[in-house]
Amino acid sequence: MVCLFADKEGLLWLGTYGGLYVWDPVKAHMYRLGTSEGLVNNSVKAIIQDADHSIWITTSKGISRIEKKRSGTDYKFTIHNYNENDGVSKHAFVGRASYLSKNNQLYFGNLDGLNYLKHSIQPGTLPVPVMIFNFKLLGRPVEENALYDGKVLLKAPLSQTGYIRLNHRQNFINIQFSGLNYINPEKTYFRYQLSGVDKQWREEMPGQHFGRQFIPICHRVNTSSV
Repeated sequence: MVCLFADKEGLLWLGTYGGLYVWDPVKAHMYRLGTSEGLVNNSVKAIIQDADHSIWITTSKGISRIEKKRSGTDYKFTIHNYNENDGVSKHAFVGRASYLSKNNQLYFGNLDGLNYLKHSIQPGTLPVPVMIFNFKLLGRPVEENALYDGKVLLKAPLSQTGYIRLNHRQNFINIQFSGLNYINPEKTYFRYQLSGVDKQWREEMPGQHFGRQFIPICHRVNTSSV
């Protein structure tokens, strides 16, 4: 164990080289938060709580801010990460080197010196334009002006095409898309929905694509990014 912290609500936070553990003494339950749950890095260095009750975690590579919320008798955790593209030092933070000042300023020590930020920092939620740059039909890339079952599917560049009409046999597609975010692309998260098939939005991580099998009866792919 690297560090230990008791928050204002009575939860006990344990930082280790293998992730973050949260002990709820009321329910006698242990939660684990690691990179698979969204933590920026598994090697936890310091833990502190700000005036808004958010928990801040420094690691060997970046900082995580954790918001916790009651869900019945359990806790749900939402994690926001900050790295060198957000102004955080790219080098490892120092164990147990964290401080909250009287004016709610947060200070974190690392190998470069000191990082400080206001506790009221909020994650960006500006939408990013989405571009579809690859379209496959039955595993084959669809090319402009090429014939597929005797019909041209793509008469213009994909970026200038509003719709593609398929027949009933052309029922498996693969679409690859990207968000035009050049500042911090690894923090661009995507959602897509095949109208008429999906009841809810599906989420994808940066750099992903999706393949779907369906009956081509006036379906539309909706995309968004944050």
